[in-house]
This record gives sequence, C-alpha cells and structure tokens, in this order.
Amino acid sequence: MTLQPGAKVWVPCQVRRGVFPDERNVVLESVATSWSGYVSTGQLKDQIDNGRTALMATVVEASNGQVSLRLPGQAVHASYLTGPEEQFEKIERG
Repeated sequence: MTLQPGAKVWVPCQVRRGVFPDERNVVLESVATSWSGYVSTGQLKDQIDNGRTALMATVVEASNGQVSLRLPGQAVHASYLTGPEEQFEKIERG
C-alpha cells in the first residue's frame, strides 16, 4: 500500500466517553509520536463508549514508508501523528 496526501485512513485508538454524548476522548500512539484529544463519534469506526476502535485521519505527507496524519477534533497537543505506513488502514471510497 502506498498512501498519498489526501488519503483517508483508520488509526487504531483507545476511546473513553467524553463530557458530551456525541464526543469521545481519544488516545493514539504510533512508533514515533502519540496524540490525544476529543472527537465527534462520527469520526470513529465503531460507535462505542469505551474501548478500542479506530479514528479517521487524513494523510498530509508520505515519504519513505512514513506518513504524517492530520487528525480531527480538539487536540491536547497540536501536532500531526507520524508513523510507519503499515500501521494505518486505508479507507476505500466506493
């Protein structure tokens, strides 16, 4: 799989219920960085309150098997998530 900028991917994550019914606190980790923030439940692969699922993200840069992803929502730390391309599942648009 070769990801290109603009591609949508699923990023494995851990979620917990947020303050509002339609938000979740999300924690992501990759080999290089970690990310945490609050996202709408519509950005999650599975509509769960707590547990493991995946978060939709957009590839902003891809080079030599590494990708940087822009994540939705309100981030605790403003930065891209970076990691090996194999860690992320491309979302096929039909």
